Amino acid sequence: MTTAWILGGHKITFNGHGTGTFDGNGQVWYDLANGVGNLPGRPISLMITNTTDSHFTNIRFVQSQFWTMAIKNAADILLDSIYINSTSSTSASTINTDGVDTFYSDRITFRNWTVTCGDDSISTKANSTNILIQDSVFYGGRGIAIGSIGQYPGVYERIENVTAERVTCLGTTYAAYVKTWT
Repeated sequence: MTTAWILGGHKITFNGHGTGTFDGNGQVWYDLANGVGNLPGRPISLMITNTTDSHFTNIRFVQSQFWTMAIKNAADILLDSIYINSTSSTSASTINTDGVDTFYSDRITFRNWTVTCGDDSISTKANSTNILIQDSVFYGGRGIAIGSIGQYPGVYERIENVTAERVTCLGTTYAAYVKTWT
C-alpha cells in the first residue's frame, strides 16, 4: 500500500478548522481503476501510525484515491467532526474508498463523522479493540465493517468491543456487518 501523508507521535492536536481539506483528485484514479478495487499504486490519503493520546478534528477529505484514512498501532485517539466525500463525477466506481480502516489499535473514538464513499464507512480490521463510533451519518457505501480477519492461515487476529451509538445510515448496503476470509 502507498500513502500520501503519514502522521505519528504523542499528544498530537490536528485541527482543520472545518476548511482544511485533503483533496485526493480521486477522479483520475476512479477512471483508471475502472472498477478494480485494489489497483496497485492507489494511495491512502492519510495514515495515522504509532500515535497515542491525540485529537484530530474538523478535517475534510474529498475525492480520496483509495482508503481515506488508516489508523495503525495507535491508542487513545479521538477523531471528531470529520467530513469525507469520495464520489465520482462519471460512471466510474469508487470501490475501496473506505472512510477509515483501523489495525492494531485500541481506544479509538470516531465522533461526528459524515461519510460518502464507495465501500466501508468505517472498517475495524486486525487487532482493533475498544472502538467507539458516535453521532455520525453515512451515505452510500457499505456502512460499518467489523473485519476483515482470518486472511492469513495460522495468524491470530481479533476485533473486540466495537460500539456504535446514534449512527444514521442512508442508502448504505448495511448499517454494520462482519467480514471474514472464509
